[in-house]
This record gives sequence, C-alpha cells and structure tokens, in this order.
Amino acid sequence: MPHFQGPTRVTSSDALERLKELGPWFYEFDLGEYGRTESELPLEVRPVHESRLAMVERVVDEHFRGRLDRVRCLDVGCHKG
Repeated sequence: MPHFQGPTRVTSSDALERLKELGPWFYEFDLGEYGRTESELPLEVRPVHESRLAMVERVVDEHFRGRLDRVRCLDVGCHKG
C-alpha cells in the first residue's frame, strides 16, 4: 500500500495545463490564481449561466453573511455524469 506523503502544492501553470487537458467545460469557473475554465457553450446561451450564478450567490451570501471567505467546499457533482 502506498504511503501518504501529504498535500502537494499545485502551481498556477500546472493548474492551467490540467484545465486545458480536462476541457471542454460546460460552465465557466473563476479559479483565482489557478485560471479560468472556458465554456463550450455558444455565446448566446451563456447569459443563462450568469443568471443562475447570480441566484445562487444571493442565497449563499444571505446564508453565510460575510463569512464566505472562511468557508471551504468541494463540489463532487458532474454535469456529464
């Protein structure tokens, strides 16, 4: 059984390279220093995602009330199953 070596630090350039390998993406995600995913959707459809994000952000902001910067979350869902 392999021995756990602990967390490793991913560089921004490593992350950008991996994002390209894993694409195309359905949604655009801003991953801060690690880059941004690029959506495969036509430009005319993207406003739907922007309005969904705005709706989710309102609920999240109301729930966490200014402490979102201290919250960590891992989304394990997948659009394509």
